Amino acid sequence: MARRIKKVILNYLFFDYDLQKAVTEPRVQITLHDTNVEDNFDRRVIDGLKLKSHNIHHNTSLSVVQAVVRQRDKLCAESDFRKGGYPAGY
Repeated sequence: MARRIKKVILNYLFFDYDLQKAVTEPRVQITLHDTNVEDNFDRRVIDGLKLKSHNIHHNTSLSVVQAVVRQRDKLCAESDFRKGGYPAGY
């Protein structure tokens, strides 16, 4: 799970994605024997993984991420659509 959180952080901080895009980007999970991708994952990347003998499986529920960031004087939140939730303040 930590890898997916890192991916969201990298997307937001280093690739300049807005918070919503960073959280909702398609995900991949590579284990010892299998590679799980979401249905909307980049087809070119999937084809490249297959060329390297990856066993591709489509999995739409790899993980969920909730994110909160400070932007100047406010807090912004994004709730992963994969869990059907929404961000809420307290």
